[in-house]
Amino acid sequence: MGVIYYDIATILLLLVNIYLFKSRSRLFIARTRVFYILLIVTLVAALTDLASVLAYWRADRFHRAVHYALSLVFYASHNSIPLTFFVFLFTLGGRPARISRLRWAVIAFPWAFSVSLILSTPVTGLVFSFSESLAYSRGPALPFLYLSALLYTAMGITWLIVQRRRIPAETRFAVFLFLPFSLIPVGIQFVVPSLLVQSLGIAVSELFILLTIQDFGRYVDAVTGLFNKSGFRAQFSTLAIGTRPFTVFLIVLEATDFLRNALGVGSFTALERTLARGLFGSAREGRFGVRFDSGAFALVVTGTETSAIERARIQHFFASPVRVESMSVSLSPRVCEIRVPSDTRDVMRVFQALHELGKRRVETDRHGIHTLKDLSIADTGRQRDVANAVRTALVTGGFRLHYQPIVDTATGRVVSAEALIRMEPNALGEIPPGEFVAIAEQNGTIHRVGDFVLEEACRFLSEAKANGVDFGKLSINLSQSQCIQVNLAERIYTVATRQGLAPSSLEFEITETAAGLSPGIMRKNMEALAAAGFSVVIDDFGTGYSNIANLMELPFSVVKLDRSIVAGVHEREDRRKALAALVTMFKPLGATTVAEGVETAEDNAVAAGLGIDRIQGFLYARPMPEREFVEWVTERNRACTS
Repeated sequence: MGVIYYDIATILLLLVNIYLFKSRSRLFIARTRVFYILLIVTLVAALTDLASVLAYWRADRFHRAVHYALSLVFYASHNSIPLTFFVFLFTLGGRPARISRLRWAVIAFPWAFSVSLILSTPVTGLVFSFSESLAYSRGPALPFLYLSALLYTAMGITWLIVQRRRIPAETRFAVFLFLPFSLIPVGIQFVVPSLLVQSLGIAVSELFILLTIQDFGRYVDAVTGLFNKSGFRAQFSTLAIGTRPFTVFLIVLEATDFLRNALGVGSFTALERTLARGLFGSAREGRFGVRFDSGAFALVVTGTETSAIERARIQHFFASPVRVESMSVSLSPRVCEIRVPSDTRDVMRVFQALHELGKRRVETDRHGIHTLKDLSIADTGRQRDVANAVRTALVTGGFRLHYQPIVDTATGRVVSAEALIRMEPNALGEIPPGEFVAIAEQNGTIHRVGDFVLEEACRFLSEAKANGVDFGKLSINLSQSQCIQVNLAERIYTVATRQGLAPSSLEFEITETAAGLSPGIMRKNMEALAAAGFSVVIDDFGTGYSNIANLMELPFSVVKLDRSIVAGVHEREDRRKALAALVTMFKPLGATTVAEGVETAEDNAVAAGLGIDRIQGFLYARPMPEREFVEWVTERNRACTS
């Protein structure tokens, strides 16, 4: 029955293959699972082949039933390799779950018939037999097993040709290179039975596949070892066609740009790796992490009960500072929970949610986990209804402005205020500004909304001044679309002068993110505003998605520091240092600094002590309607004067 050297080499090579398979990153998809089965089946065939040869060498020590048992396992496992390989090829270009059971039964029939021949061999001797003296001989049905293997090979090649447009060219090339390494040794052993090379040929072919088709390095992030965008797409597609629900937790770190600059590139990379190990851990089927970009991650878990556990785990992880190198760094994440399929089956909606989560502040509890609804992309029906509500509000006067005071840290007086748009409740209930403003941006009605805000804010400021109510400047937000409008400064100047307002009484806020969009047009418009006498304000500074160089080219006079840096500053040393660094950076530029989101007296005291000029937040007042705001400002300034 031949020498054992080829079998030993085969087993060693297969063990190397399995080690490579297990130790390297891989996608949890059908073709990966099938390929692992192929490795195991080949190993079983090689082991039983070796065992049968060794037993045959010591035939007198083993009962004939042992020889039959070893040979049955060998032939059954070896005969399963062609079918398993065909299924592997099938997963490269299609989705096995979409094939009916009847078709799978037809596909599996040659294999099932071959196995029945093998299992009946101790009685029929159709495949092989052992004489009373334990002499081994081939049976008349053995050629059918080889024909079955050739049939599955032909079916696999046909499938590759039919699906050639769906299978990458390099994958097809790798498969066609695989075939000679596996088929030629099979033919050699059929002609020369004592030369046991067919398992070795298959093992070499599997190593070739492992280093080509099954090399998933392009799906893995080089920094953290998590899956990257491509890996996420592949995994999402596989999970989405299944029946088991799963959850995607999008995690975007706030103030990413600041953290990178403050910690340095090396320490920030170490921070991301610590996050990958501590929060995501090793990837496994049913739970894996993703790194989309710097500071942007995802955790994917299957099952509804598991998602509840992971939700609490994420919140607990970020509740304490993260230890990196010799520092403790407090991280503020924006988290969005997306349930599949109940929220969506579309991977593009997940990427849209990631974009929305990163580019702007979400109007929900900052300690909570957001949903697609919070990001205004829950479903197209909701978007359509909100878009219609915006159009209706523009026609019927369904919008109103609220005003939030901004207080001087030295005197306590109100020195400016921010105008914030609200929509009157309607059939959809209370629609948050973050939702309807985002949809207005998408469908183009944002310009009409912006015109309303400008006209209404200027009217209110003009009337307040006429009535002797002094709260300094009024700050008006400009949307991203407005920031790049043609003749923006001229249009604003026209409205202001029509209401009898001097340009020096108005400030216009642009977000740090908007400042990075169309920097040439943005700079031209902001310079025109400043030249006309208006003030330019950088809002939400520290959210981490801008180019600092572009930002510094804008003629801003006020910087609002985002609440992600301000909130909890009295108990978090890293945020105190961040605020101190920002004050140091902006003071030489002559810019006024405003701390946003101040909710406690302790945070207020720290901000004032660091030299921040103004405070805005719930500690003093929430956004209020006109009359309530006027009464509050009047009372506040009277109290500060007396």
